[in-house]
Amino acid sequence: MNYRHVSGLALMLVAGLAAGCMNKSEVAAADLNKAKTETKAAAKDFAYAQRAELLSQLNKELVDTQAEVDRLSANVDKSRSATNVEIKAKLQTLRDKWAVAKNRLQESEGATESTWDELRAGARRSFTDLKDTVDETRKWLSEKIEP
Repeated sequence: MNYRHVSGLALMLVAGLAAGCMNKSEVAAADLNKAKTETKAAAKDFAYAQRAELLSQLNKELVDTQAEVDRLSANVDKSRSATNVEIKAKLQTLRDKWAVAKNRLQESEGATESTWDELRAGARRSFTDLKDTVDETRKWLSEKIEP
C-alpha cells in the first residue's frame, strides 16, 4: 500500500463529503461508499511497521470529517426548518461519533506491536461508523432542508 493510494482515498472521501445536502446526494453517497470500501481495504493491509502512514491518513480523514460536520451545522443554522430540534440531535450524534473516532485514533497512536491489530481494528470500526453516520445525516438533511 503506498501513500498515493491512501491520499487518493482521502481525496475521494473529501469529494464525497463536499457534495453536500443538494440533489447530488445520491452521487455523493456512491462516492462515499466507494471511498469507505477502499479505506477498509487499505486499513486492513497496514502492518505495525506502517502504522504512522495509517494514522496520518486517519487523522486527515478526521479533520476532513470535522469540516463536513461544521458545514452541515452551518446549513442547519441557515435553515428555518420546523424540525430543528431533530436536526440538532442528528448533528450531536455525528459529533459524538467523531469524538469516538478521535479517541480511537489517539489510542492507536500509542499502540505497541502486540496491541496494534486490535487497536487498528477498533479505529477502523469507529471510522467506518463515523463515515456511515455522515452519509446518513447528509442524506437525511437533504430531505429535511431545502437547498
